[in-house]
Amino acid sequence: YLRQSYGLSTDFIQPCDYNKLVLSLLSALPNEVDFAVNVCTLLSNESKHAMQLDKDPKLVTLLLAHAGVFDDYQIVEMTAADPVGLECFCNHTANSICFLTVLERGGTGDMEAQRVLQIAVILRNLSFEEANVKLLAANRTCLRFLLLCAHCNLISLRQLGLDTLGNVAAEVGPASDRHRCLWLEFVSTTDQSEENLSL
Repeated sequence: YLRQSYGLSTDFIQPCDYNKLVLSLLSALPNEVDFAVNVCTLLSNESKHAMQLDKDPKLVTLLLAHAGVFDDYQIVEMTAADPVGLECFCNHTANSICFLTVLERGGTGDMEAQRVLQIAVILRNLSFEEANVKLLAANRTCLRFLLLCAHCNLISLRQLGLDTLGNVAAEVGPASDRHRCLWLEFVSTTDQSEENLSL
């Protein structure tokens, strides 16, 4: 009422249900990121109140960024209004987690590997919700993350990647020639790995 009486705008941005989680992940502050990842883990396990990613698709992009798999255009777009925030976010995630390094190490005492595992668990849990499957399948960065998981040396991460890929596979749309080649390469190397394991 006061804003209206002074001639100020009364059109307010309606925050989505996951606004605090998005802001915590964007902040790149360790305690805020831990909070957001823990809440996402709990919500992804909750059958009655499971996370609905369509309410804020940026959540997937930010979770993947904290695993070291980036969708550069979306990250820049989300933080473009805050150059300091962008620099802080990029420096933190780039320095704290490098996915390819995690694939080689992957020990249980490795905090970076554990963060990647947490995010893989969140995505796997969310992929059981029908409302989330299409969004995950349409997210190329998410598919890239899952393919990296499926090829890594850490067995638990590999299994999570394969499980999630299996859950979203039916919704993966037509791919470009380049992506078809990657999928064929993935399937052939996975088949060879399984044959070697069976021998």
